[in-house]
Amino acid sequence: MRARATMGLGAALLTLACGGGERSASGSDSVATGGAGTVAEAPGAGDTALVGTTSGAAGASAPGGVRLGDASILYALDLVHASDSAGGALASRKASDAEVRAYGARMVADHHRLREELQRLGDALRLTPTPPAGDRREAQAKEAMDTLQKAAPGPAWDLAYLAHEIAAHQQAMDLAAQALNSTRRRELVSYLDRASPVMRGHLDRAVAIQRRLAGG
Repeated sequence: MRARATMGLGAALLTLACGGGERSASGSDSVATGGAGTVAEAPGAGDTALVGTTSGAAGASAPGGVRLGDASILYALDLVHASDSAGGALASRKASDAEVRAYGARMVADHHRLREELQRLGDALRLTPTPPAGDRREAQAKEAMDTLQKAAPGPAWDLAYLAHEIAAHQQAMDLAAQALNSTRRRELVSYLDRASPVMRGHLDRAVAIQRRLAGG
């Protein structure tokens, strides 16, 4: 029964394969992006599907070899941080396992800090986070969040949340690598060098908790 419930929620999240979102001026840690700035750069390239067991996570990178514009990099990273902060806040309240609740609280703290730093960087560079043409990531992230909010709490919810976080952080690491190959701004490279190990730590921790809960 537990495995079936987990698969059901996971399948619901799987239908939300990454696709974009409308740009929002929101500065809160909700599933919306925004950052101050005055100069919008040309939109970057489109998305690829998520890597992982569930989807709806924000931040897919462009196809291999295609460069992302700096404004689109800021947009995608901002959405990663906003989505993980919002999901973490939900997990810190809703998860049945204490370790999952603690993990959610860590997501709130770390991604809020990274998001604030990113927004300060955007201000300094005078860049406005801008989604690639046709991007639907923000809407997809909101749908994934809605799915988690509506699902019943319990062990199945915890496992589905962790699967979502694993997929999200795998995708975020891919985005960071793509961004490093795309940008020529040393300030953005420095930010990515600081943020990437934090997100890698999140990924490793989610995998470890998932294995414990799954009995592996």
